[in-house]
Amino acid sequence: MRVIAIQTKTLGEYHPDLAYALGKLGTMYEIVGRYAEAESYLQRSLAIREQKLGVDSALVTDNLSHLGALYENMGLFAKAEQQYRRALKISEAKLSHDDRQVTYALNVLGEIQVRAKQFSQAEEVLLRSLKIGETKLGAEHINVARTLNDLGTLYRAQGENDQAQPYFERSLKILLGKLGPKDPRVAEARNELGNLLIARRQFDAAERHFKQSLTAMEADLGDDHIHVADCLHGLAVIHASTKHIEAAADDFDRARKITRQYVARVLPMLSDRDQLVFLGSKDEERFHAALSLSWGHPTDALLAERCAGWLANGKSVAQESLSQAAGSEHDVNNPKLKELVVNLNATRAHLARLTTTVPEAGKASEQRLEMNRLGDAERELAKQLNREGGKAAPADWVSIGEIRHRLPPDALLIDFIRFEPFDFSAPQAVDRTPSPRYAAWITPAAGDARVVDLGDATKIDTAVAKFQAAFAPCQSVDKDQNPLQTLGEPAAEKQLRATLAELGQLILEPLKPHLQDKSEVVLSPDAALWLVPWAALPVGDQYALENWNIRYVTSARDLVADVGKHSDHPPRIFANPDFNLPVGDVPQVLASVYGRPLANPVAAAERGALLADDELHSRSSSTLGAAALLPGTAQEAAAITPNLKTFANAEPKLYADKAALEGVFKHLAAPRVLVVATHGFFLPDQKHDRASATENPLLRCGLLLASCNDRGNLPKNSLLDDGILTGQEIVGTDLRGTELVVLSACETGLGEVNRGQGVAGLRQAFQLAGAHAVVSTLWRIPDQATAQLMNDFFANLAAGQSKSAALRNAQLARIKARREKYGAAHPLFWAAFTLTGQ
Repeated sequence: MRVIAIQTKTLGEYHPDLAYALGKLGTMYEIVGRYAEAESYLQRSLAIREQKLGVDSALVTDNLSHLGALYENMGLFAKAEQQYRRALKISEAKLSHDDRQVTYALNVLGEIQVRAKQFSQAEEVLLRSLKIGETKLGAEHINVARTLNDLGTLYRAQGENDQAQPYFERSLKILLGKLGPKDPRVAEARNELGNLLIARRQFDAAERHFKQSLTAMEADLGDDHIHVADCLHGLAVIHASTKHIEAAADDFDRARKITRQYVARVLPMLSDRDQLVFLGSKDEERFHAALSLSWGHPTDALLAERCAGWLANGKSVAQESLSQAAGSEHDVNNPKLKELVVNLNATRAHLARLTTTVPEAGKASEQRLEMNRLGDAERELAKQLNREGGKAAPADWVSIGEIRHRLPPDALLIDFIRFEPFDFSAPQAVDRTPSPRYAAWITPAAGDARVVDLGDATKIDTAVAKFQAAFAPCQSVDKDQNPLQTLGEPAAEKQLRATLAELGQLILEPLKPHLQDKSEVVLSPDAALWLVPWAALPVGDQYALENWNIRYVTSARDLVADVGKHSDHPPRIFANPDFNLPVGDVPQVLASVYGRPLANPVAAAERGALLADDELHSRSSSTLGAAALLPGTAQEAAAITPNLKTFANAEPKLYADKAALEGVFKHLAAPRVLVVATHGFFLPDQKHDRASATENPLLRCGLLLASCNDRGNLPKNSLLDDGILTGQEIVGTDLRGTELVVLSACETGLGEVNRGQGVAGLRQAFQLAGAHAVVSTLWRIPDQATAQLMNDFFANLAAGQSKSAALRNAQLARIKARREKYGAAHPLFWAAFTLTGQ
């Protein structure tokens, strides 16, 4: 760093010699896994060479290749391929097609093609590289060894192990001769050969290679480097396959802890989508293999406990990272970072507008391209803010003992995962069809941990979808289609219970032996299990809610998370928005709410380059249609206010009618309790050809507030709020310290299900913004039933009940009242509300 500072001062910011030093520094940071710094220095080096030497200079290919390798290590293979293809194009244009520089570019392109399973193209590229390398560099050159290793990987990926092994062995022999046994590149080659030997069930030979690799990696990189975890994972698979279970558990345990630290360093510099790509490509398979060790030995309580720790620390790591990043946006004092925040919020506002806008005639593709451009800009701004703000995701390992300590004595944690088991008893076929399963790790406050296999995941997912299809008519406004109207509530309830019982037989029945003598259940669902109304699963003649207090956490780590002090700011209620408020009246209403004119928080960026094409959305209509008024929510707000005041020990502030504005919401400063009673939405993914902005689920969910029906009359080039508050915009609101958010709106618990990472939707948006606990809904509930349940909920809170107990008792009251009045208690009226968090 000091050398860089001196060279910058003496040579200037754009001297070619400085580019060389920056490139070396970037490569060094890449080796030690500090990817944020590596990318910054490599890009700076590239920019200097492009400016001083030209964009097609041969030296530029070095920078492109190093950037490609960096992105490859991060699991961003599409970005890596862009760099590699550009490097190859320059090399072939500037140099001979048989030049040694071309061999390197061909190697890395072949690696990407292997990952993309473009095997025939990869073979052609790599064989060409081998021929050039052997001719120009010699048969024993290090670059030739890399090509040989890549060819081995290609053939192994196709299950051709006999053909792959000689390539791996020859590559290792060359590297040993040129570099010696302690070089990390030799260790990586040993790992490749070791993995092949595992597939061939040659465990003794594989173990020797992995142990030698581990010794070299630890000596050169330290004992907590991700490449050390690679070695440990290989050894764990060998020990599990040879029935040395305790040794395998030790190896997996250490590997998972190293991986947790590594992921915490890498994730903050990635966008939300890139985080999921990274986790899927770099860790998911190994995570599932570790879980499989316990799953395959269900009677081993000690192993189950260790595995429960791996699961707790491996789930929802992306959400933790995003939450940390969201919080950092509100802690900015540096003027440069403040400008980044302003531009980020402006970009999100503009993107939110376009996401819910019907394109004008003939402009659909234009609008989609603009959304893609803004989406790319949003991801880059967020990444830059994270990098320059220096925030990292929490990396501390949470032990099962800590989790147990936070559970009430009569409670237990059930942590679910949808995963693809690793069969240690047989070779892993390359072309095997994954057979995903659901499993649950059960951790009581005291006593042995256990793992329960729930069975085939596809069968369970189908049962969840069957329930949703059976439930949908119960929400129909067409009386002839709604079984509650055609059959009556008792018959409709009986009909739905039959479907729920089928689902419960799959996911609740196997857990029942562990629920004896328990009064509270903390669930951390996964994948489609987030969409299940667990409270409404039948238990004999009752429902699960009548047997247990049920609450949710995104991951078991949430139980021990330090949420900090609750805010002492008064509660805020948004209800009965005037959806028809003219957008032209919004500035005046905002001024009246705050007693002064209020500057648009993104006004500074209004004429910026990011917002160049406002023509696309001016005077366009919403994809959501016109929102119907909700006068019942005003009555709900009035009813809960006295009890909310008692609970929070402060007078709630109501924003209703014209004052229920998006701009008011965005200026919230961590009220202790936030209640939002309005329409919610979650839009399906548009599934465009490329990764588009609309693939961000937080842009496709939101809440409707005042003036949303008049958004088509926004003036051109305006950044006025349009009354549609998306999840992405909610993330930008500072709710750190907010003890409770209650979303008394439709389907606020739905969203895009991401295996191992929770549900990306409104509930997650409020958690990312800092809320400690969120009450949300799985479906639309009739206004009167909602008002009654919410009134009881806040009365229970005011009486001193815990959040989960208050919600449960409010739901039990609705069940009792409906049975007394109608002879039935259909889940439609009470089971939608869930509590997630602390």
